[in-house]
Amino acid sequence: MTKNIRLLLSLLMIAWAAALRAHYYYNVRVNDTPVRCMAQTDDGLLWLGTGNGLYCYDGYRAIPKRGLSDEIRATIYSMMANGRQLYLGTTNGFYIYDIASGSYSEPQPLRQEVRALEKRGQKILLGCHDGLKEYDPASRTMKTLCDKLHDIYSIACVDGTIYTGTLKGLFAYSDGKPSPITLNERETSSVFVLLADRQRRCLWAGAGEMLYKYDMASGRVTKMTELEDVSVKAMSLGDDHTLYVASDNGLYTYSDKLLSHDKHDSQNPHSIADNVVWSTLVDGLGNIVLGTDIGVSVIPAHYYYDYTPMDRLTGEKEGNKLSEILVDSKGRKWLGGSNGLILLKKGNCRWYRQADKLHPISHNRIREVYEDLTGNVWIATDNGINLYDEATGRMHTIIITDKNNEVNARWAYDIIDDGTGRLWVAAYSGGIFIVSKKRLTGCGEFVVADNIISFDRGASKNVWVRQLAKDGNGHVWARTADGLERIDIATLKVTTVSKTPPGRMAADRHGNIWTANTGELTCYGPSGSIRHFPYGMNNEDVEAVALCDIDGKMWVCTSDECIILSDAESRRYSRLRIPIVNAYGAFYSPSERRYFIGGQDGMVAVNPSGIDGRIKRRNLLLSAFHVNGRQLHFSGSSVTLRHNENNIDLCFSDLPHSGDVSLSYAYKLKGIDNRWHLMRSIKEPLVYRALPHGRYTLTIRSIESDLDNGKEVFRADIEILPPWYLSWWAKSLYVLLLLAAGVWTARFWLMRKQLAKEQREKQLFLEQSRARMDFYNNVSQNLRQALHKIMTLAAETHGQATADCGSTVSAVRSQTTQMNTLIRKAFDMGDISESSRQLEPTHINAVRFCKETMEAIRQQADTRGASFTFRSDKEEITMETEVLKFDAILSILLQNIIGNSRPDSRITVALTHDEPRRKLTIRLNSDSLSIPETAVPHLFQYFAPAKESPVETIGMVSELAQAKSFIDELGGKIAVETATDGGADFVMTFNTMAVEVKRALDTSGGNAEKPSAEISERDEKLLRDITIAIERNLIDSDFNVAKLQEITGLGQKLLYRKIKQLSGVSPVEYIRNIRMEKAGLLLREGKFSISEVMYMVGFTKSGYFSKCFQDAYGMTPSAYIKHTNQLKQ
Repeated sequence: MTKNIRLLLSLLMIAWAAALRAHYYYNVRVNDTPVRCMAQTDDGLLWLGTGNGLYCYDGYRAIPKRGLSDEIRATIYSMMANGRQLYLGTTNGFYIYDIASGSYSEPQPLRQEVRALEKRGQKILLGCHDGLKEYDPASRTMKTLCDKLHDIYSIACVDGTIYTGTLKGLFAYSDGKPSPITLNERETSSVFVLLADRQRRCLWAGAGEMLYKYDMASGRVTKMTELEDVSVKAMSLGDDHTLYVASDNGLYTYSDKLLSHDKHDSQNPHSIADNVVWSTLVDGLGNIVLGTDIGVSVIPAHYYYDYTPMDRLTGEKEGNKLSEILVDSKGRKWLGGSNGLILLKKGNCRWYRQADKLHPISHNRIREVYEDLTGNVWIATDNGINLYDEATGRMHTIIITDKNNEVNARWAYDIIDDGTGRLWVAAYSGGIFIVSKKRLTGCGEFVVADNIISFDRGASKNVWVRQLAKDGNGHVWARTADGLERIDIATLKVTTVSKTPPGRMAADRHGNIWTANTGELTCYGPSGSIRHFPYGMNNEDVEAVALCDIDGKMWVCTSDECIILSDAESRRYSRLRIPIVNAYGAFYSPSERRYFIGGQDGMVAVNPSGIDGRIKRRNLLLSAFHVNGRQLHFSGSSVTLRHNENNIDLCFSDLPHSGDVSLSYAYKLKGIDNRWHLMRSIKEPLVYRALPHGRYTLTIRSIESDLDNGKEVFRADIEILPPWYLSWWAKSLYVLLLLAAGVWTARFWLMRKQLAKEQREKQLFLEQSRARMDFYNNVSQNLRQALHKIMTLAAETHGQATADCGSTVSAVRSQTTQMNTLIRKAFDMGDISESSRQLEPTHINAVRFCKETMEAIRQQADTRGASFTFRSDKEEITMETEVLKFDAILSILLQNIIGNSRPDSRITVALTHDEPRRKLTIRLNSDSLSIPETAVPHLFQYFAPAKESPVETIGMVSELAQAKSFIDELGGKIAVETATDGGADFVMTFNTMAVEVKRALDTSGGNAEKPSAEISERDEKLLRDITIAIERNLIDSDFNVAKLQEITGLGQKLLYRKIKQLSGVSPVEYIRNIRMEKAGLLLREGKFSISEVMYMVGFTKSGYFSKCFQDAYGMTPSAYIKHTNQLKQ
């Protein structure tokens, strides 16, 4: 009972699907914008007025045709074609688009909506917001016919009367007056669409609530109740006078009664694109074109093929990839694929699937459907073969094995009847199984083969047999994975024909065996002849899915083409595009004279005999021309582009809705590639990227046996101009530039050679200077170490010596002081970091030590007439210190006082000891010591500004800075006190245990409590660290403020503020001053030449060094050397 109910439901579903007469639609999106109106030009192109401007529809794609004005992007409500012009009614007025030039024009500014256009004679009627207007194309003038009609949405002209549909109803305009026509007595109907039907002698009026029929002869209005509550948006009449009504609820087809109602089906891609249909058009070929809310939907009219989707074949929504098709001798269609087997017979559909309770089959993967010579239908699957039982309609599954059950034909690929009552089954493993049909028809599930041909004992070791065919001599041919074999059915002898695995195989009506290989057909005649027929291009990889003989012509079916060998002798062939589907299999039915092509979830049927009459080798249309992603207008057959416009996309169309057969085409771009290339799909544009400048010719031809003699369907000349830098004057300039570059290169090479020489000289100078400085520093340190020991010994033994020995010790003490001064002046190079090293401290009598130091330099005081006075509040003051540095401090200060005082000055050395606080104060006074006020802040800086220090005192200032450094190291302090009436004092304070305290603090690592330092002392230490950093990098000519920041770790602003505060100059000036001060010191010493000094302080150009030195000292380096030598004398 359940079986019968399901069968009945299946039949009712199929009958219902057929009764609906659902149309097949071809859909193209238009940027998801509503298509409000449409028009067709003489070349077959469709033009779309959308909510976003004008588009051109070529059958594959919608291409925007926008002008420079944003107004053209407004909604286009109505459109009319007039030759090579389009009349457009938009939200912003009335425009004319010239197709040849791609430009827009506005005959007269309206600045209002134009909803309707209609032709009356040679003039154009415009339905506007404020009335009915008329445009004369000849004079390009416009006038108002009636200003009493407003908001006109549609116009129809019939026998001199102008009918207008407005928001306030239907009006007939004649003799200069509008007359209302009542459609609905209860309410005023807004009429949006008018269509004159001359066959029925009526006017169709589409309103917001219903469709009305107005009899223009009798004036009678008829309500079309079938379309009640339907908001009509557009209407068209087909070639058979069928009325197509577009609405917000799909498409209605009407002819005296409602025929169909098409709505969008989300599960059917070939249903109408959207339920909201704005416009309709019946084109010149009878196709119904619909403008929907998201694009275009086309109902094809006179096509050379029939496409049947899977749901119309079976009435079910489940799909199947159809690869095996058979029309048997009883007219039944067998469709096999990846999801079972479909049987179609007189409107009845039966679907055999694995594990199906009503119609089971051994496996869903169908490899072959075959009808033997006695009318039995056999099916090869991936789980044995199946025999169709004509009586019960069920499948009988058979597994063929050998007698030992070692190999079987469970994966069956092909079946053939050898004509002797035997069935040959090709299998994936095991080879070919041969069984008597009598045994198979009455057997169980498992059958032992009569014979097995396993090719591991023959020419091939591969037992995968893919296909079988029988030639005119009765031999069976086997297409294996390892080649092509021929088998004698009487002796079962195997002969290897080819060791190259072929493609699809088939036998023609003459008994020839054909194989479709890559790019060529091969024909094996019964007499042993072999012929080859190439059909590919440039070794293209063309894989055949089917091969058959149709009326003496070999048809090769690939996934997207049908290649037809029309004449084997002349080797002429043509290539046709397969519509709608990608092919997986094909079959020709001689009884129906139709070629069936199976695809994914659908089937295409072609009448081969009618194809020749539908082949029209028309020219291709260039529908879009994009350069660098921007659409350009292309008119004529040539175009000239700028040098940077070298990325080209060309979109072509063969007007697929014309009903003609779609051909295959080849193209080449002469000038860059002289080979022909196959156009895989006209849907995809031809793309060229980064074309060099030059002249090119693009040629496209239909593919036939000889491309050079094929029909040329498109030709265009493209010139890309060279850039300005490749013009003749540019090339002349390049020659001059090359000559100049040669001269410059020669000069550059000489300059580089000179620079390299100077660099080597500089390096040599620096190495020599560094060696000498290292030598002087080593000598100085060694002498100081020895001298320190002598002075320490003299200080320790002085109190213990006798009178005679005491005078000797004093003499030694005096000489050590002079030697200390000479060493300091002779060997010190002004290197702060090397100026002080720790020496062993010793206990001395500070009173006696100071007296002896004063006596040692008395000779210098005597030469200037100065007198010394020594005072001390105690006879003996014991302190611990480094005697060499303490001696240097006293010597430097006294010599500085003597040198900067007037002759006959009185110089006083006074010592005061605060014993409880262990504080020793030494005051050095001169009654005429002259220190300029500007020099006081920089008195103890190593590198004071040169302009603040007279040339005569530069060395003294440097020695004062060294004395200050020694005082700091010994834990003391120094200050300068000046009197208003003249004179100045150097006041030094020491802790008698200062060295021990300082070293204890250093040893503790800062953990011990340190006396708080004054801010000025911290700043002086910071300036000293900055100065040391600069001095260590003086030799680097690239050393600047940025590098100083990196070394010191100070920010830019803080560094600037500190140097400006402590030195009075900016960091840049401070670095330059130090370079100049260092240069002055080195030149004053007289141990280095001017060139060596220049490199040592970071200069590379002698002229610039001399200029900076003169700015600092007021004289050149050579004059400075002479001046310092005079001072020394």
